[in-house]
Amino acid sequence: MPDSPARRLLHGLLSLAAFAVAVRPALAQGPERDNAATWYQRAIDAASSLSDDDRNLVITYLEDPAVPPSPEVRAAIQRASSALAYLRRGSEQGYHDLNLDYNQGFELMLPHLGPLRSLGRFAQAEALMLIHDGDALTAADHLAALYRTSGHIVSDRVLISTLVSQAIFKGTDNVLQQALDRAVIGPAESAELLRAIQQIATDDPFGYVESLMMEQTVAVEWLDKLFGSPADRLAAQGGLSGLFTNSEEAGAALAVMSDEQFQGDLTQYDALMNDIVEAYLMDDKDAAKARLTELEAGVEAGDFGVIATIMIPSFSRVYDRKLEAERMLDERIELLSGILTGDVKPEEQANAAVYYLRAIERLADAWPAEALEALRTRDLQPGRGLDAGLDSKLESDGEIIDLLRQGSQMHRCEFTRYRQRGLDALAPEYAAGLRDVLRLLRADAARARDAGRIDDFVDRAVIVCRMAAHLSADEPLASPLIIHRAFSGVWPLVAQSLDQGSLSDIHKLQLFDALDAMPLRDPFGYIGSVMAARKAMYAALIRASALWGEPQIAMLAAASERWTGDDLFYYAAIFDTMKRAGAADADNQARDAELAALADVFSLPALDRARDDAAWLAPMIGQGDASFLTGRPVITFANSVASQRQARADLRAALARLRPASAPREEAEERP
Repeated sequence: MPDSPARRLLHGLLSLAAFAVAVRPALAQGPERDNAATWYQRAIDAASSLSDDDRNLVITYLEDPAVPPSPEVRAAIQRASSALAYLRRGSEQGYHDLNLDYNQGFELMLPHLGPLRSLGRFAQAEALMLIHDGDALTAADHLAALYRTSGHIVSDRVLISTLVSQAIFKGTDNVLQQALDRAVIGPAESAELLRAIQQIATDDPFGYVESLMMEQTVAVEWLDKLFGSPADRLAAQGGLSGLFTNSEEAGAALAVMSDEQFQGDLTQYDALMNDIVEAYLMDDKDAAKARLTELEAGVEAGDFGVIATIMIPSFSRVYDRKLEAERMLDERIELLSGILTGDVKPEEQANAAVYYLRAIERLADAWPAEALEALRTRDLQPGRGLDAGLDSKLESDGEIIDLLRQGSQMHRCEFTRYRQRGLDALAPEYAAGLRDVLRLLRADAARARDAGRIDDFVDRAVIVCRMAAHLSADEPLASPLIIHRAFSGVWPLVAQSLDQGSLSDIHKLQLFDALDAMPLRDPFGYIGSVMAARKAMYAALIRASALWGEPQIAMLAAASERWTGDDLFYYAAIFDTMKRAGAADADNQARDAELAALADVFSLPALDRARDDAAWLAPMIGQGDASFLTGRPVITFANSVASQRQARADLRAALARLRPASAPREEAEERP
């Protein structure tokens, strides 16, 4: 390959990397207290008393960040307090040097990475707890410390350290997003966080290129030392297990190599690594990805020798992580800089989903089972009056409505990071709770109207309409059905009030503005949810069997383009039934309780009939038999198609009755 500026830069960097290996022991001669590694080791030692239960509590807590910390989680974080103090002290130091012995090659042990990753989770949980407690400034300080720790780990100049560094950064950033979702990150918090993040935001965040170059430099010397003689290569035939995944093939190939062949392979590996690093340095990201894919294909074909086949991982996937890191850093710096300068208002970053989830949590915690059952029964029987117990509960608990109102007034609603179930599931985790808080709004709206409190009645109806606009962008299949059902429960009350002349022009305008935010071409989000679920269901079916052949995959691809909401719900029921078969009884009972709360969304008897089909359909999927896609009709239990057809008519009728004479809405102005 002809010489180029990138290649000349690469050779210069490789020379510096080799020099760094030679002089590294001298760099660790400064005061140990100034070395972050000293304090991180103290943190690791202090954390040795933490139990697996403590770690599991923290992991579970971070998986559901909208929920406040339990007393058990708080106690686990408290037990880690001394370790976390050492961790923060380490993050304040100017350098991090473990004096690693790179001469050990790929046998080099890095025992600090696992404990630091675990401590990072405790620190993230502590910051999340502070956010829930309203102490955003201290939380920002602790998050900034974690960002600095992430930057320190990069100095190991080993690829696994780079990946751990990015994992800590990403976990920390997820917690920061919780604070942004709550609009509690202002200029003071942004300044502290920016100082920490900008230390990482170099031309090569997380040191991907330097790690690759270091591994290349070390690997060539280590391989030559380990396998340089015929006897060494013969011994390697049974001694590579634990180092490489394809050790048997590699050992057999190495065992029969001559010295000349081995050195030729080693030279090819070295040159290949030069090409990989040069691709990482390219400014054109698409060209870089194409080059890496080309090189990987050559490795797989054996074009670069045996050593390359056992030493080269999927560097295109690693490159994707590098790009993700750069994108994540750029977006975060831009946002925090905007908050710092005042160009971005914290309230603009607030996420309505957080407030809706807090309302759901409040309902689950504060309402006893009998009150929830009365609420659901009342919703299923609209003509029935409120019993005294339900009326009293609605009277005394205004916090849920306040949370829903706050959320409905926000610009952004994004449930993605709070959703663990895939889009191939029957319903997201929050579906049952969402249906219940919407029932509460309807019940309180009816209660306010019957009492002549028209302002309160309109307020509750407006909240439902705003939530409908928000949830029209939520991708799970169940979300359109839930919010459409809620709208269909509230609108008759509004229509009756219009007929009675009890709504003022201001009331009508409030309701119209709330509904006008909904996309008329896809009210309640049916089309969007089907489009997203088609991709997810196709991917789930492909993953479900290793026996799909090209004809069957082509059938799946063609069928997926025609799947309706009812088709997708049917396949979701099959997958859900398969998962239930391997789940604990307690988990299945919890799912049953969720479905009971969605009894007006799903026909549970029809769902049971769909589940029965898993007995014959699941084995077909496992065997790669795609014939189930034709012939037999699916069992409909959600009526998604019929509801989708009705959605536009429902919204148009409501807008027509509420539209002020001064606010015509033309078809050309409709939002997609």
